[in-house]
Amino acid sequence: MGDIVGSETITQNTLLGYGADISYQSVLGPITLGLGSNSTDKKLRTYLSIGFSLNYQDR
Repeated sequence: MGDIVGSETITQNTLLGYGADISYQSVLGPITLGLGSNSTDKKLRTYLSIGFSLNYQDR
C-alpha cells in the first residue's frame, strides 16, 4: 500500500454505492426487490430475494 499524498489520492479511491429496495412479508418469508448502483460504472443493478437471510450480519 502506498502513502497517501494530498487529497487527489483520497478522491481517486473513493467509491460510493447507493440503492433502494421494497419488501413484502409473504408466507414464504420476506420477498425483496431492490435497485442499486455505484459511482464508478453507474450501471443500474437489480436483485430479488425470497425467504429469510441466514447471514448473521443481516440481522
